[in-house]
Order: sequence, then structure tokens, then C-alpha cells
Amino acid sequence: MGHARAILSIEGKSGQIEAARKIIGKSLSVREAETLTKKWVSEAKKKTYLKREIPKLNQLKRGSSATSAPRSASTMEEQREDRNRILLTR
Repeated sequence: MGHARAILSIEGKSGQIEAARKIIGKSLSVREAETLTKKWVSEAKKKTYLKREIPKLNQLKRGSSATSAPRSASTMEEQREDRNRILLTR
């Protein structure tokens, strides 16, 4: 019962089947199966996050963000001053 509950925490039927095969193949206990699936879910979340965020970071590096307008020197100076004020108040 506990093995199945651990496996169900994994999204997608193929991932669940693969995890079940590993659990059976290694004769894992319920606790070990829970640890395996926690790692699995954590890695899946990281991959999803990176797939979503890396293109945004690359776009920012290139400076070709379609949503941001070019900033004037005075705006950048104001932002620097604000940042310095925040740092000094800590």
C-alpha cells in the first residue's frame, strides 16, 4: 500500500511505471521508495523550472526583451540611488 502511495506522487504514467520497476527491481522498502520518489519529483520540478526560466535568462542576457523599453540614463541613476538607499538601511 505504501509503495503505491509513493509512486502516485510522480506525475505521468510512464514515470510511475519506471519508478515501480526500480522499486521492485531493488526490493526497496516503503521508506526507500518514498525517498526515491521525492528525489524523482524534485528533479522533475527542477527540469520544468529550468525549461521555463532558461529562455527568459538567455533573452535578458542578449538584451532583446520585447517587453522592456530602453531605460534612460536618469532612470538607471534613480534605480542605483534606490538600491544604495536600501543597502544603507540594512
